Amino acid sequence: CQALPESLRVQPGARAQVLRAVLEGAGVRELPPGWGTASPPAGNVRARLTSFVGRESDLAALRADLRHARLITLTGAGGSGKTRLAEHTGLTVTDYPDGVWIAELAKLDHPGAVPGAVLSALGRRETTLVRGTSGTDPHHDPAERLLEYCAGRRLLLILDNCEHVITAAATLAETLLTHCPHLTVLATSREPLGVPGELVRPVEPLPLASAHRLFTERGAAVRRDVPADDAAVAEICRRLDGLPLAIELAAARLRSLTPRQIAARLDDRFRLLTNGSRTVLPRQQTLRAVVDWSWDLLEKPERTVLRRLSVFAGGCTLPAAEAVLADGATVPRDQVLGILASLVDKSIVLADTADPATGVRYRMLETIHEYAAGRAAEHPADRAATRARHTAHLLRFLAEAAPRLRGPAQLGWLARVEADLDNIRAVLSRALRAGDRDTAGRAVLHMGWFWYLRNYRSEGYEWIRLTLELDPHAADDDRPTPGPGEPWPDDPHYLHRLELRLLSAFLLADQHPGSLDLTDERVHRHARRMYTAFGETAPERGYRFPGMLWPFTGFLLGETFPAVAARMTRAITQLRRADPAEDRSWELAVMLLFRFRVSLEVPGAHAVGGLRTPRALSDLAELEALAHRVGDRWLSCQTYGLRGDYASFTGDYPTAAAEFDKAISIAEEVGAHAETPFFTVRLAEAIYHSGDPHRARELLDEVSVRAQRLGLRDCLGIADYLGAVMALELGDPATARTLRERSVSNLKGGTPTPMFQVIMGILTSRLLLAEGAPWRTALAEVHTALSYGTLMGCPDLLLSQLLVAAAAVVTEGGEPAIARRLLAGVHALRGDLPLTPPEERVLRRVARAVAEAGPGAADEAPLVDGTETLAVLAALLPVSDS
Repeated sequence: CQALPESLRVQPGARAQVLRAVLEGAGVRELPPGWGTASPPAGNVRARLTSFVGRESDLAALRADLRHARLITLTGAGGSGKTRLAEHTGLTVTDYPDGVWIAELAKLDHPGAVPGAVLSALGRRETTLVRGTSGTDPHHDPAERLLEYCAGRRLLLILDNCEHVITAAATLAETLLTHCPHLTVLATSREPLGVPGELVRPVEPLPLASAHRLFTERGAAVRRDVPADDAAVAEICRRLDGLPLAIELAAARLRSLTPRQIAARLDDRFRLLTNGSRTVLPRQQTLRAVVDWSWDLLEKPERTVLRRLSVFAGGCTLPAAEAVLADGATVPRDQVLGILASLVDKSIVLADTADPATGVRYRMLETIHEYAAGRAAEHPADRAATRARHTAHLLRFLAEAAPRLRGPAQLGWLARVEADLDNIRAVLSRALRAGDRDTAGRAVLHMGWFWYLRNYRSEGYEWIRLTLELDPHAADDDRPTPGPGEPWPDDPHYLHRLELRLLSAFLLADQHPGSLDLTDERVHRHARRMYTAFGETAPERGYRFPGMLWPFTGFLLGETFPAVAARMTRAITQLRRADPAEDRSWELAVMLLFRFRVSLEVPGAHAVGGLRTPRALSDLAELEALAHRVGDRWLSCQTYGLRGDYASFTGDYPTAAAEFDKAISIAEEVGAHAETPFFTVRLAEAIYHSGDPHRARELLDEVSVRAQRLGLRDCLGIADYLGAVMALELGDPATARTLRERSVSNLKGGTPTPMFQVIMGILTSRLLLAEGAPWRTALAEVHTALSYGTLMGCPDLLLSQLLVAAAAVVTEGGEPAIARRLLAGVHALRGDLPLTPPEERVLRRVARAVAEAGPGAADEAPLVDGTETLAVLAALLPVSDS
């Protein structure tokens, strides 16, 4: 074997050396390069057959990380696309002359196999076929051979799917990085490796747009004629949490289902999403297998906590988790944090830190949540106990939150209640299904003010309606009320039910006006019961929310504004007499606020100096002081709104605009979403009267968008009304007509003050004149509006506006004498309150016409009485119109 090379004085070739070693029994540590085949290309990462979608920013960030970090771990839930991102990164980087190599660890069933699997991935395993006979060669150790091979090479090693061999993978990575200075490791795992110097990069679910694109591309591959349904695709992507694997499994179903059918079946997603690629690992072929893989890697306490965590519908804080997940036996309270942290590390639970007001919140992706709920159903007794702890915790939380929603700490508490809305809904739903009216009733009363403030009024009304249906005695309230001398019920269940009815009416008035039939005798009976209970029988309940709202029952009974204002005065007196030990400052401030508002609608409120009466000024000053002391931002924004109204009535429009600006700012801060559009309309009006119609129009456009989104029909109607007035002033009656019709349509679906019908009549009369209609047609509108206003107790300010409109119409009709009397009536009613700029412009035209007609009779009296004015105007109309 040696003779030929020696005689030829040449060195044997590589193959000859190996062959001689085999024949002589010598060990061969490693086959020479080129043995058996041509040199392979650097690396073993191969391009996928499908497109890479939606990770462009992640790819760029990962490339940047690789320039300065030597160990990066991509973490995330199963199916989030960690492997695909790592592979695509490997295909696009160019900084590794010795290649990019991926070691797939998913199939390993023992940690000790990790070094050998990596060695095989690098293409070095085959050299062990030839080794020394003693079997003691240290280079037979895969880890040693990896160190020897990687020591001087610059390469990127991808360790894929490390979670089930996490310790072995971490040990190998640390060893290689310590001894191989030019090596970089990119790992994928459902939890970090925990190696010093590790850079952890969570792979988040795809954003909705990217998820939509992925579904569309994968769907087009299985079916050419996929029905276009963006809404259904968006629902699929959202409910599948943007997980690429789940979305691809859903897209594969397009062979037999439409997007809408797929979306409708996602409640049973684990049965639906089962047709994955045959070429991938079994655990990636169905959605259940993906989650099963993660579940099987959990320890028993982790599984218990994950099952129980499914009781939370919208995530939870750590204190909530400790109160609900710990049972003192299988899971001690002091272990909850550690177990949650472990589940977060394993990408099963997410820890959200977006809102400092709520602190860290723990939640699961919807797919994981559904899986955990299924596991919880396998343990019915444990699930029932967990639900009971969940309900008890939420009731304690709401009882603590309710008073704090109206104080200086309200912003934080509002955020906390908002964050737990889904949990509160879950408690209410369970209580209703179980017929537990006590739990449901307590929850809705605690939530009442939150629902009102944050514009969840429709939802709150519906929860109250369903809760009242649980009460077997609810129908008793429909019976005739006790007669004179007969006792009224006063048992706690009866009073509690009336609190629910009063809260329902309070929420209903804004959002479901059609449900309040004020001609229904049952509504009247409920109103009389609520008035008697909280105003007379049990006044201690009338000192707190919602019982304190009892004066509003007057509106349900069809009472006038003066009568309702008198009820509020009585409520204020009662609140002042309440036990000093119980601070009722907030309730007193709210009632002062409502009385001030209602008083603006009372006849005489705007007579000479009406707004400057001692009581009006005293109420406003006391309200400001109480709002400051209580610390309720909602009260503060309402106070600024009242100051803005006051400034508007007195003609100080710049000040009014500044006050409304402050009100809007505070309303935005506190999240009083339904208040902001109304204040913005008032701001637009003040700015318009200040001489900036362009800015006013911009504000009204903003209002329309927001009010439409919130379903505020009243606000839309008021904004369109003001827009119509502005268009008419600017000489555009066609736009004014369009806005007027839209305003009427919106107000029919809302709950405007009765006086708005009067205001609309004034606008219509002016619009008819601008459109060239006969003056008597316009006068008929004024007459109708004045008739209604007189019947309803029209406040003096509004009556003066009617007289302005009437003066303009009769001037057009050539009746200067009547116009002169109407002008005198306007000034008598307004007193020292100035006219608005549009009113001034109308009156200047009327005054010129009256002056041109010459002086009037000495005995002409001003028209200030509604009934007398009606008679005068009726004389000018045809009999049928009057």
